Amino acid sequence: MNDGFFNIRWLILAIGLIGSLWVSANCIKKEFIMGWDEHSEPLMYYDVNEGVTGLDIKFVKEVFRQAKCQLTFKSRPWNRVLYEIKQGSIDLTAASSWVTERSQYAYYSEEYRWEQMRIAVRKGEVRRWPLNHLSDIASLDMRLTGLLGAWYGSEFALLDNNPKYKHLLTLDPDMDKHLARLVNRRTDGVVNDVIFLKHHMKKTGVADLVDIHPYKVHDNPLFIIFSRASVPAADVEYLNKIIQQAKQMDFYHALYDQYTVPGTRKVTQEQAPLEH
Repeated sequence: MNDGFFNIRWLILAIGLIGSLWVSANCIKKEFIMGWDEHSEPLMYYDVNEGVTGLDIKFVKEVFRQAKCQLTFKSRPWNRVLYEIKQGSIDLTAASSWVTERSQYAYYSEEYRWEQMRIAVRKGEVRRWPLNHLSDIASLDMRLTGLLGAWYGSEFALLDNNPKYKHLLTLDPDMDKHLARLVNRRTDGVVNDVIFLKHHMKKTGVADLVDIHPYKVHDNPLFIIFSRASVPAADVEYLNKIIQQAKQMDFYHALYDQYTVPGTRKVTQEQAPLEH
């Protein structure tokens, strides 16, 4: 065999090695299914022009675009999404808080954003409600409205379980009507994530009639979770690196910065309570 043959052989081997390195830099899993709850505008929802979209959907899409991994979507109620992640028929979802039980069947990504629970009050009434503790609503006779089934932190949960506060707390599923009740003086405050509050204040045309109270009801880190039953750990490690990169992009800040509030309280995974 001549030297030319050996050179060609080594060239073929080198091309094969480069190709294998390229493949290993992408996901092992051929296709990922993301579960999403369609009643989560502006985070996750369906638009007739954009399809499945929303702030968190756009972020996850960008992560998978950069990772060059295939992503499809399956709409389910939140509890069903979690069940299917446990079973492995759904591979991932976003907007998940740290839950010890959940970590038994799901891998957690890098933290990708913070949920910030605040209280919307009528314009000019922040000083009327000088809250040092959430329990101050009793002495202030302050009525609060929130979403049934949502987690607003351990302090709120204690009040919700205390008969002393029952007449001041209204929890129901009619999230779209909460701000209207506030403006119409049928409640004194609406508790929810700042992203939801600011979006719906603008959407319902009450942005000039409502303020966000500075009291921190609850701050909570959010993660993307991946099914241990269907997603290789190596893929989670790879996607985590992409998440870290994506958080440094202008795209990321354009998505989320408009909704943040000053002084977000950082907590560790161990401190973060059970949540949606």
